Amino acid sequence: MQVGLAVANITPERPLYLAGFGPDRLSEGTYHDLYATAAVFEDGGTRVCLMGLDILTVDDSLVVPVREAGERLGIPPQGMLLNTSHTHTGPVTERIRSPIRKFDEQYLDGLRDCLCRLVGEAVADLRPASLDYLVGSSTMGINRRVPFEGGCRPNDDRPIDPAVPVVRVLHPDGRVRAVIFSYACHPANNSGRLLGAEFPGFARDLVAEAIPGCTQMFLQGCGADVMARALDPLERTFRSASVAELAEFGHEVGRAACAAFCGQPRPLGEGVACASEIIHLPFDHQPTEEELRVAEAGPEYQQRWARAAREVLAERGALIAELPLEIQALRLGELYVVASAAETCVETGLRIKAELPDRPVMTLGYTNGSWDYVGPASVFTEGNYEGPLSHMDTIWPWPKPLGLVPDAEDVFVAKSVALARSVG
Repeated sequence: MQVGLAVANITPERPLYLAGFGPDRLSEGTYHDLYATAAVFEDGGTRVCLMGLDILTVDDSLVVPVREAGERLGIPPQGMLLNTSHTHTGPVTERIRSPIRKFDEQYLDGLRDCLCRLVGEAVADLRPASLDYLVGSSTMGINRRVPFEGGCRPNDDRPIDPAVPVVRVLHPDGRVRAVIFSYACHPANNSGRLLGAEFPGFARDLVAEAIPGCTQMFLQGCGADVMARALDPLERTFRSASVAELAEFGHEVGRAACAAFCGQPRPLGEGVACASEIIHLPFDHQPTEEELRVAEAGPEYQQRWARAAREVLAERGALIAELPLEIQALRLGELYVVASAAETCVETGLRIKAELPDRPVMTLGYTNGSWDYVGPASVFTEGNYEGPLSHMDTIWPWPKPLGLVPDAEDVFVAKSVALARSVG
């Protein structure tokens, strides 16, 4: 096997609007630089690429040109995986889907070109390597779903995924060349106006300090309903964390990745493979008149959805019937990397792992996009943000009905597991 690595700083050089908390946050500085990291794996004539990005999400305006650049270098589109950390203190990076229509065309053009170059730099860096796998553990995150309360509140009675899976890229002499690690937690704990990588950036910093000279890549897991423990215990809610607290959250995850080194590594062996598929998850029902009226009396984002929904209903008679999203599977030796273009809830990621007990598995959300939340049926029946409320959050490229069918998670898990099995 050969592995090539490349890193680029993607921090904006001027104030830009921030993604994640609404349309009015123009950046006023930077608390942590943003990075893009690429790792290309080649074996037996097949190439795949993992890319970790310190941004909220991507859409086809970035995914398509990066995949085209990869294809020119021998990486098939289904082998190009763009995972975003989902930091809520990064710039707006979606031209097609973003609810914040204040993206900077010049920055996005530069970001596109940078990511395309990065793939080429990683290919040029290909050299012999081996991979092994370890797993650390962290309870930095806490579930944020409380039944029937709406919004997001801390709930220690619901699960998190404590796993911090680690893939080490090793030189032929056994020295660590790169550390690729993941954790399932929403980086949404700072609502200020400074650009930054949130906890994933600080996690990489700690790994870099502990293992000098290695490349570090963070990949966001299935933590759509998990947040860091920046809490107001008296109000039973989350609060905005200071930069120092963000650093501590990140350092906790970084320490967990480093602590994994104390275990017995599992050699991953040879071979790479890839597959992807667009699946379609049905929505439960078309908007009712009552749902439209409630939204029209709600916050601005709900009113915006109701207006757009009424326009489409008047023109076409119905909103879209199904949610299209990409699922993807890479195999790196024995490791399955199972990813999706969804904000995937933690229980869903845990289900996928449980269905693949015979192999090491890294489950990722926010990959090649984040078109909507996918989770257990309870997400859509208990009134949480991750259910119907989140479906109102963006009306681009089209407004959506309010909630998937109850068995959407079953379909999503079954198709993800089958795709993983298909790559060997």
